Amino acid sequence: MKTDGLSAWQLTISANPWLYSTELKRISDLIRDPLRKAGMEIAVMNYLMMTYLNVECKRVLRTLPSEMQSRSEVTRLMSDIDNLIASPPMSQSAVEALGKRALDTVKPEC
Repeated sequence: MKTDGLSAWQLTISANPWLYSTELKRISDLIRDPLRKAGMEIAVMNYLMMTYLNVECKRVLRTLPSEMQSRSEVTRLMSDIDNLIASPPMSQSAVEALGKRALDTVKPEC
């Protein structure tokens, strides 16, 4: 290394502190075959929707007091979430509708 190498390098990191430069890309961009690429995009979307339902919607419903969690409306909604997860591929509109139902159950419109 040159004697001034470290001090010269330190001046460059004040403007751009990253060790390397990159950008995020979809994993499907690595696949050249159009059919497999489309399949990967569907799989990733289904995984994201399943995670949203399993983690977020159910978490929101579990924040309800225990006496409300046993209400038929809540148990039916949990069952609808489980049924949708069990039958992929999921439609985005169905997932969004269940998400809205979950939020409306926790915080009904006034």
